[in-house]
Amino acid sequence: MKTKNFTLLILCFYFSICTSQNGGIATYTVSVVENEDDFMQQQMKEAIPDILDYVADLRFQLFFNEDESYFILEDKLYKSQIVADASSLVVKYTNPSIKVGDKKYHKSSKNRNVFPGKWVSSEINNDWEITQETKQINNYTVYKAIGRYTKGNSRVGYKKMKATAWFCPELPLPHGPLDFGGLPGLIFELNFENVTYGIEKIEFKVVEIPKVDFENVVTSKAVEKKFEELYGNQ
Repeated sequence: MKTKNFTLLILCFYFSICTSQNGGIATYTVSVVENEDDFMQQQMKEAIPDILDYVADLRFQLFFNEDESYFILEDKLYKSQIVADASSLVVKYTNPSIKVGDKKYHKSSKNRNVFPGKWVSSEINNDWEITQETKQINNYTVYKAIGRYTKGNSRVGYKKMKATAWFCPELPLPHGPLDFGGLPGLIFELNFENVTYGIEKIEFKVVEIPKVDFENVVTSKAVEKKFEELYGNQ
């Protein structure tokens, strides 16, 4: 009887570890390389000349469970929240976003002229070529994947871009920063354009992911079309 109880205890302990690792918070640091061809970066530098110096202070958090994730600028005391928000634009972050399946959702501002208060959906980048190249990050073995995604809109045109991700099969969760995910492991490091997100720490715990109001969703293509109708080529 004691042996059975001990075995049951071990099984319960193992199950609790596996369950806890299906949820948690990954914290990312971010860095950026100055690029004169990056329109957003140059616009922000005109407003705040030393804005790139503030990027290192940013922290982003990815709340995740087995099926969903929530990516957001960490709620902490920054030297200046206005500068932190501006710096986040330089590293391609615009809104808190929720990933469910192969789609990403963000909530449109209630003050916006186009679809105010609506949830906007877009496709997650899943076009990856997985390689056998590995390295160690935070004592985890991560694998390199090369991704391709489309940048732009109908007004300025579209172009194909490349991203590099290092993902961890030991944590088989298809999540990552921003619009990137769909790999057979949590993304520990992401490099695209002139920006690099790198995992700083992971805390395994039960987390709450905000709920998307699926009755109140429009697609990013519908938003783009509405902008064209209202503003044309302005």
